[in-house]
Order: sequence, then structure tokens, then C-alpha cells
Amino acid sequence: MNGLSDKTLQQLILLQGVNPDRVRPYLEGCTQRELAKGDILLSPEQENRHLYLILSGTFSVHVESQASPQIRVIVAGESVGELSLIRRQRPSAWVVALEESRVVQLDAEAFWGLVDCSGQVARNLFELMARWLLENTDHLVENRRTIETLAEQNTRDALTGVHNRRWFEDAVAKMVAETNDGGRPGVLVMVDVDHFKRFNDTYGHQGGDMALITLGKVMRDHVRKGDEVARYGGEEFVLLFPGTRLGDALPVVERVRQAAQHREIQLVQTGEVAHITISQGMAQTWPGVTVKELLAQADAQLYKAKESGRNRVCWETPQEQ
Repeated sequence: MNGLSDKTLQQLILLQGVNPDRVRPYLEGCTQRELAKGDILLSPEQENRHLYLILSGTFSVHVESQASPQIRVIVAGESVGELSLIRRQRPSAWVVALEESRVVQLDAEAFWGLVDCSGQVARNLFELMARWLLENTDHLVENRRTIETLAEQNTRDALTGVHNRRWFEDAVAKMVAETNDGGRPGVLVMVDVDHFKRFNDTYGHQGGDMALITLGKVMRDHVRKGDEVARYGGEEFVLLFPGTRLGDALPVVERVRQAAQHREIQLVQTGEVAHITISQGMAQTWPGVTVKELLAQADAQLYKAKESGRNRVCWETPQEQ
């Protein structure tokens, strides 16, 4: 270990606060390694029997492969390899030099000798590992939030911001299953924009998009907490009322219809103001119902609403529960 001054030793976090004379005997004979940019110091593909003290340079840490995004950077003064050395297992990540770097390589005997010779070394090691644990926890929390965000985006309609059909298919299946398991009934409402093709022909597809965006907001604003809105496809939407009977859902559905009729649609491209109306068909779950049967009943009531003049709500008297 010739060439390492007391100042250099004190700059190593693991050895801070420790008398250099006490640790030198354990460092004698340890190898110094020079690494070029891109060299791999640690890898899950190879056993590790050393602790590395970073004298200069920086290293990146990667979990899945050395080509995966880095999760951490190790800089001069820090150390790496402790966990795999202590656990006698292969490293859990790749450690790759980001630039020309220099390290001191300690074997297990030298490492445990340092820990045994000074309580300060043990405390430094404990603090280092605690910091890494916190950093890893923060990274896991950040990843979890990213996953939750992506999952949420995967169940949202990109145009209107309401739930999409994929989400609806899961939700309506759960609502039907609850009824068939002896739980409370639920209500499905099919919603369709009246004369939407005519609206598109008059105001263009941008105008049609604004109509759908506005309707999505109207529906979200006028349902109750626990009620759900989804885009079924094109100009069709659905409302779900889990754990609700048709008679309790009807006032909410009527409120949505009236709000949609009176809401102004601002057409940014022309400065015009437009209006739409909606037709709605309601169906309540019953014991033994299938999703297909529930959808067919709600769709039949939607057809009835359109055939009888549009801008209205139609429903069938629920079967006995």
C-alpha cells in the first residue's frame, strides 16, 4: 500500500475518523487496480471476493444489465462490494467505470480485519449501508409511482380523460359478479351523442373531439362519488353505478343529460359555440345475469331512447332481486 498518504486514507469514507497507523497493517499487500472507461468492476455473472475502495473516478450501477438505466453513481471516497462480500453471494448489480478510475482491492481477511480493529470502521460501514438502503428505498418508491402512473394511463382514454374500454370491461365484470355472488345490484348506462355524424360534418373532426372532451367532463362533474365514467368507443360512453339500484341512479343520469344539453362547447378553431344532446339506456343487474345480457339490455334501451326522439333516458323495469 505504498503511495497512499494519510490524507488519501482519511478521504475514504470507510476509514474516516480512524488513525491511519491502525489500518495500514490490514492494507499492506492490497492491490491497486486501474480501470478504463467501460470496464466492469462487479457483475452478477461473476463471484466477488473483494471490497473496493474508490480512490479516483466514478462508477455507475445497473440492475438488469449493464445497458439498463443506471440507478446510482459511486464516486471517489466511497466503496463497493461490501454486501456481496459479507453475504458470500454474487453481486446483485453491474458496477461499470464511467471514466478512468483507480481502486484499492481488499480481500475478505483484510476487510474483516479493518472492521475488527476499529469500532469507527464498523460505524462508518453501518452508515454507508444505511445510506444505500435509503437510496434504494427511494428508488423503489419512485419506480412504484412510475408504474402506478403508467397503469393509470393504460386505463384512461387519451382524448377525454375518462376510463377507457379496457377498464370498463373489467369493471362491469366485477359489478356483475358482485350481484351473482349475492351482493347488491348495479346499474349500467349506455350513452350516445345524438346526431354525432351531423355534428362532425358541420364542425369538423376537431369540433367533434371538443364535443367528446366536453361531454366527458360534464359526466365526471355530475356523477356521484363512486360512480364511474368510461368511453366505450367513438361517440359512445358508459356510466357504471356499482351497488346502486336503478331508481337511485336515475336522478343522476337525468342530471347528466340536462347538463350535457346546456353545456356550451367552445370551438377554438372557429370561435363558435355549439351544443349537443345525448340519449341514454339503463339496465340493472339481476341474479344470474351475464355481462353480455346486461350490455344487450342497456343497448336496447339506448335504441329505444333514440327511436322515441333522442335527448332522453329509457330503462326497463328491473327484474326481481
